[in-house]
Amino acid sequence: MNQRWPLEIQLQLIAQSASLICEEKENGGSQMADRKQFVGVTAPDPDLVRILEESKGNEVSEAELREQRISFAFGNGLASDSITKDSVRKASEHIRLLK
Repeated sequence: MNQRWPLEIQLQLIAQSASLICEEKENGGSQMADRKQFVGVTAPDPDLVRILEESKGNEVSEAELREQRISFAFGNGLASDSITKDSVRKASEHIRLLK
């Protein structure tokens, strides 16, 4: 069940959080644990960095952009055997925007 806090309580929590952050900064640090996603981060892969640098000036064609949109829609759709990348591609040809 999704329960929303009353606005007054939300504002109090935000104010308390901001106060704690200010106190931590004044005391020279944070008591929060390091985020796991940043613990043990290694140096970037040199091949990936090189490929990214080489692709900086490349423009994306309309066809590539369309395929990216299709891939995004397919990857974020519901898991179903009846939904394929081709079915998403066909559905994308019939999209109408409403005003």
